[in-house]
Amino acid sequence: MKIISWIVQGIKKKQALQEILFLKRLHNPNIMFILETLASSTNLSSILPQIGFDHFDFVDPVNHSGPIAVLWNNGIIHASILRKEQRAIHVLLHDTSNNQNVMVNGLYAPAQSRDKDSFWNHLFQFNSVVDLPWCLIGDFNELASPGEKRGGLQYPLSKYERLKNFTSYIRASTVPYKGNLFTWKKKVHMQLIYEGLDRAIMRNDWMNLYP
Repeated sequence: MKIISWIVQGIKKKQALQEILFLKRLHNPNIMFILETLASSTNLSSILPQIGFDHFDFVDPVNHSGPIAVLWNNGIIHASILRKEQRAIHVLLHDTSNNQNVMVNGLYAPAQSRDKDSFWNHLFQFNSVVDLPWCLIGDFNELASPGEKRGGLQYPLSKYERLKNFTSYIRASTVPYKGNLFTWKKKVHMQLIYEGLDRAIMRNDWMNLYP
């Protein structure tokens, strides 16, 4: 089973579609999440069918908090949208290769401090009811270590605790990846700041199933 999460950021619609189609040809995923499209619901309804998956769904954008889209082909997997929220799509998957049900969440976590506690508390609660192998993928808007930031003022060490506490509590690990560590950049006061905000997190039950 192949899963892709792709972040659209500062890219024109036509170029973004071209890059998504390239990734689809390169990796041939069974399911794909697309985040931060900044597209309207009407535009998404016209764009997503062009990507070439049999099925898709999305969460409507709220200001700059989305939307999140998910696309999939039923074959190796069978997918059902379990629940849609402003910042998450919860997908129940049946992996036909091993006759196993699993849970995948596509997430776009809030960037503003005032919104973080309710979002993360919700994930902690969700962990207590998910009794299937569980993977979370997307933009967590959190850093795991000082090495995931370059440029700008250094954060206090407490800034890195939220993600570590969450993965420790749910008994999970970040999926290893290749490529550029930094998935977000912004110029602040004439200085570029780079951060690694996007990742996949797998609970131990998922890791045991897909080592």
